[in-house]
Amino acid sequence: FRRSLDQWVPPGPDEESRLRSLFFVRAWVVALGFAALSVVFFGALHLWPQVGAYGQLLFVGPLLLVLHRRGTPFERLVHASLAAVSLAFGLGFLAEVPSDHTSLALLLLVPMLAIFLLGKRGGLTWLFISLVWGGFVSFSEDRGWIAGSVDPFSAETHVVNFALGIGLA
Repeated sequence: FRRSLDQWVPPGPDEESRLRSLFFVRAWVVALGFAALSVVFFGALHLWPQVGAYGQLLFVGPLLLVLHRRGTPFERLVHASLAAVSLAFGLGFLAEVPSDHTSLALLLLVPMLAIFLLGKRGGLTWLFISLVWGGFVSFSEDRGWIAGSVDPFSAETHVVNFALGIGLA
């Protein structure tokens, strides 16, 4: 399996770049698995806004992996990836009633990934973006700007999301 992932890693100028690139590919493989499970789970519950929030990762991820393989600048791909994941977590929070706070908590992963993949400056940038986005999403929920799909198994959904989030971390 590792060899098949290696084919998605373009040659890098040094070992550190190659390792970050390999991490990027592996992180997307895990994220795509998370997104696929989420889409199936939320689809079974007829929570269509959640399906949309996480389903977009099933389109964005493969596109970014192909662009990565073709040599698109790594930093651009990381920023696009972090934006897509942030969007999924934020919209996932607003997509059901009661709101799924585990989705919002998963935003904590974004600046951590940014620090690892982009360095201190990129990490601080994404920390700021995550704070603003998380604040806006929380504000939106307080104002009632939510999709309003009622989750019939909200407690179970929150436990599954939390477990998947810990798995992602």
